[in-house]
Amino acid sequence: MKRVLYVGLLLLVGAAVVFAGGKKEAPAVEGTAASGVVKIGFLAPLTGDAAAWGLPGLYGAQMWMEDVNAAGGIKAGGKSYKVELVTYDEENVASKALLGAKKLVLEDKVAVVLMMAGATVTACQSFFTENKVLSMSLAPYDTRAEAPYHLCAAEPSLVYHLASIPYIAKTYPNVKRVAIVAQDDEIGRQGLAYLRAACESAGLQVVYDKFYGFETTDFAPIMTAILNAKPDLISFDGGYSYYVELLAEQAYLMGFEGIIESSEFFLSSLLAKVPADWAEGAVASFADWDDPKLPKYCHDFYAEYTQRWPGQWGAVSWEYAANLDIWKFGVESADSIDPMEVFKALKSAETIPHVYGEGVWSGKEIWGIDNFLATPWHNTEVRNGKHVIVNTQPILGWFYQPGNKEILLKHLKAAGVYYVK
Repeated sequence: MKRVLYVGLLLLVGAAVVFAGGKKEAPAVEGTAASGVVKIGFLAPLTGDAAAWGLPGLYGAQMWMEDVNAAGGIKAGGKSYKVELVTYDEENVASKALLGAKKLVLEDKVAVVLMMAGATVTACQSFFTENKVLSMSLAPYDTRAEAPYHLCAAEPSLVYHLASIPYIAKTYPNVKRVAIVAQDDEIGRQGLAYLRAACESAGLQVVYDKFYGFETTDFAPIMTAILNAKPDLISFDGGYSYYVELLAEQAYLMGFEGIIESSEFFLSSLLAKVPADWAEGAVASFADWDDPKLPKYCHDFYAEYTQRWPGQWGAVSWEYAANLDIWKFGVESADSIDPMEVFKALKSAETIPHVYGEGVWSGKEIWGIDNFLATPWHNTEVRNGKHVIVNTQPILGWFYQPGNKEILLKHLKAAGVYYVK
């Protein structure tokens, strides 16, 4: 079955991984022309706490690769290239990510590197910049002026809290008090800043905002402290699915009856811990792709994915594939697989096709460079055990409302996370 993800243009992602580069020069990917293969680097956590944000994405990338290769490969410069994925499990450890980056670029000679987000991406950016490597991750806060060839094109990680909180405030006016809890890492701290900014703008009181360590196994004391603050809404921020599910389970066992919000809920495992009626109405930012508001190609992708990998569907199931769609669009626009030519073609395009609609390069006012693809984005609620789209808006719409830019930058500074000074 052909699975097409772009609006009228793009095929979805594949899974086989290889890459290479020259030192202080653009990677010598044209050397793959004789073999007729172009290699993609997949540098993400495939084991460990963050595996749910890597491994399902590899499966989706594999589907994309299968489609592209079945259609004859990628055409550029009068040649056709089959796609090969080269994977490296960085285990969400920054030092391992840098080792993987060097292997993929210097040994495997990949044409682009796909990554997750946060500290592992930051650890590789000097190396990528020095070697003129095109890289793509899932977080806008990974973009920065000193990493000019790094793009965030598929997911507005944590920025979507700026849409979720206003949606909740408007839809549920009884929500006045908010608790925020997340793991103590860059992703958690970034999310805290966006949540605090959105709450301030909406006039909501943050009554709890603390982190937990990765060594935490007993979440009962944490949830006791949260509930003592009497929140109407508990946000799990950008929590790793393993921790979100344990926290949600404790909230249920302790009788919390308010609303829960998170970047996403991995429903296949969450609903093994809490009743479906208790999770009803949980707010997140990623739809199940059989949602009636999404087009048929999303439904087809979802149907095949969930058949091949039962219980593995989540946000990243399609996101690495979507990045590969955008990379493919750049290859075809540049008529080249050379990373810098692809980068130039992508950045010179007035709009970029994305599965959720046309996107434009944005972000300079927040991160110092317009390397974030701003697109429409969805809010979802859990209804009858499914993530259902309940609202759609431009992802940076909140930021451009009067006064909100100043609120956000204030909270980014207070959280000690990256933003343009």
